[in-house]
Amino acid sequence: SKHRDAGELSFEYDGQGGMKFAATHLGKQVVSVSCRLPEADEGAITIPLDMQSVKGGLISCPKQSGQVDNMGKQTRYSTAVNCTMHAKPWDPKTDALVLGEDDFYAAGPKSWGFVPILKAHSSDFKIVAWAPE
Repeated sequence: SKHRDAGELSFEYDGQGGMKFAATHLGKQVVSVSCRLPEADEGAITIPLDMQSVKGGLISCPKQSGQVDNMGKQTRYSTAVNCTMHAKPWDPKTDALVLGEDDFYAAGPKSWGFVPILKAHSSDFKIVAWAPE
């Protein structure tokens, strides 16, 4: 779901095989992630992907966004993805995920007790989304 006020995102590769990502919304932390890239160490699984969704097979957002002004407009659309995906189990010794205090984006995953089990990365990710139907 979208919110009328944009958040702030930061992302960086550390040059040592790791990455960091952080997001804030309305001045509150949503999420911060730091992890080793799967392909930086032995044991990653490499998966070549070249896929296309069924025409109109994706739905843009929930019919009701949960906001007073219902900012979402539900539409059906299609995408295609081409990339080399590297995956590896999440390792709490080298990887960290912190869900913040933002009421709009962080509250859901926190209430689910979300715990990551897998990490994935692609340096050649390409996607196309066709106009809504």
